[in-house]
Amino acid sequence: MEVANPTARIMDSSSDVASDARETRLRPDDDYKRDALWKAVYDTFYYVYYDELLCDALVGRWLLLDQIAKLAMALTATGSAVAGWTLWNNPAFRVLWASIAGFGAICAIVHTSWGVAYRLRQLEECKNRLQQLRIHLETFQLRMSINPNFPVVELETEFLKYRERFSSDCLKTGDLLITEKLRRCVQSDLNGRIGNCGTAVVANNHE
Repeated sequence: MEVANPTARIMDSSSDVASDARETRLRPDDDYKRDALWKAVYDTFYYVYYDELLCDALVGRWLLLDQIAKLAMALTATGSAVAGWTLWNNPAFRVLWASIAGFGAICAIVHTSWGVAYRLRQLEECKNRLQQLRIHLETFQLRMSINPNFPVVELETEFLKYRERFSSDCLKTGDLLITEKLRRCVQSDLNGRIGNCGTAVVANNHE
């Protein structure tokens, strides 16, 4: 008949207690890291979405400027010169035509010197990259919510790659058509879309 070794049972019991103690110590730390990662992911998602909407608003402004400039240049183009000459010979319309011609010349200078076509293309590409990154971050958050006990190290490594992409794709400051009012309008729109009005003001903190 085999006699149970009480010492072995005590050792096993001590090992289990030690293991439980280690898990108890590690669990809060893991939860803290998960909460920190959640916050970092959400903040990055918010800033990416903000830049995407700001890009979209700037595209609208630059497109309007582009259309006005092209219309003014078309009115004063060679094909319109005959009509312009007719107006010029009429004293009643001379001032009007001089104003149109001067405005067209200014628009042509601005359109060229500001690189309107290039800026439009640049903003469109930036918006598309940000849109793709935003969708990837949405999917990333969905994966985190599906598996609340997600592996922190693995997802942290993946998240840092998204941060690198954001660093290269984010909207750079210095656009001529950005105003404080536009920034706040964009953030108000963003808060309405995601239902979160408690985020720090991007217009002041995100450059």
